[in-house]
Amino acid sequence: MISSFKMLAKEQEPLAGGKGRTLARLYQAGYRVPDGFIILPAAFVGDELTGEAWIEVQVHLVRMRRDARDGSFAVRSSALSEDSAQASFAGEFETVLDVQTDEDIREAIHTVRRSRHNTRVQAYSQAQGLEETEHEIAIVVQCLIQADFSGVLFTADPVTGDLMRMTGNFVQGLGEKLVSGQANPQTFVIRAFALRAGELTGVGEDVFFLTMDEVLALLSGDDAARRFLPIRKDTYERYRALPPYPTIIVGRFDPFQWAADPNRRSDIYNANAPTAPHGADTAGTIKGFAGALGIIEGTVRRLDRLEDSDQLRPGEILVTTLTNIGWTPLFPRTAAIITDLGAPLSHAAIVARELGIPAVVGCGDATMRLKTGDRVRVDGGKGLVEILESI
Repeated sequence: MISSFKMLAKEQEPLAGGKGRTLARLYQAGYRVPDGFIILPAAFVGDELTGEAWIEVQVHLVRMRRDARDGSFAVRSSALSEDSAQASFAGEFETVLDVQTDEDIREAIHTVRRSRHNTRVQAYSQAQGLEETEHEIAIVVQCLIQADFSGVLFTADPVTGDLMRMTGNFVQGLGEKLVSGQANPQTFVIRAFALRAGELTGVGEDVFFLTMDEVLALLSGDDAARRFLPIRKDTYERYRALPPYPTIIVGRFDPFQWAADPNRRSDIYNANAPTAPHGADTAGTIKGFAGALGIIEGTVRRLDRLEDSDQLRPGEILVTTLTNIGWTPLFPRTAAIITDLGAPLSHAAIVARELGIPAVVGCGDATMRLKTGDRVRVDGGKGLVEILESI
């Protein structure tokens, strides 16, 4: 009913789901995967964990707590149809992070298990043409790393499919903000390569203050970039001394000016707040990240909260601050998606690509410049929104 990553047998893999099976294979191959175990579907009667299975869970938790740093766990879905070639189910099932006590872990297991009945799972399944709308699901319980930074790496470009280009995003802290689309990302470079380059060139970990082009030039014998290191390290220390940034940032953000304001807000910063009359938009374009390919013209429907989703009419272009996984049932109704916040590798962007819906994410100020009834042209491949007509 329950198997550790280390002991998952070949014949058990089909019941472990895509995520559980892959994590176990990586762990067994010696990769640095946090320890964990998989609760197979047989451990449940309906959505309830059996008493025998719960005793097994507690045995595994005792073992993992013995070796874990802080005793925090992640409880994750691993549906049998999840992360498959046909459908990713990105973000459709629940994940519960940073749980510690046995009681909280047991409740998290039930939360994840019951998420197979979610409306968004059913809507996603129907949009993908899957016969089943409820899916069998295994549960992964894994040691949680309290990360300084978290990221996602696609070994092929997620928008174009280019196999010669790997794309990665990262955010500070746990990765939930990234995959849920609640934060705009930054790109990361594979660390092992950078460390080796620093070793070969003699700059050590200062290599992380150089661009990729500068690293390649340094490896070729061009030392010109070394002169930039002192000022960049000084700039890094200045930024490091700043207080934590607001959770939501819209528009141009000067962190030093913001930090010097004694009345600053720590929850949200909006550079485009209507403190002065709006002037004419001469550029007529909004720039964001390329989220999903496609070009389409249509009418804007700006939604400020999910509870207003009944206002969205089929074929309208959805404009909103962010689209976490709770918004995905609306996607089949939309002609395109435009957001202020978000990343190309977020769950919402992945689902938009699978459904063939053009998407431009992380625009910063789309909700400030667009309103319901405006006409726009969305180019998801270029990350551009052209304003055709403002009402």
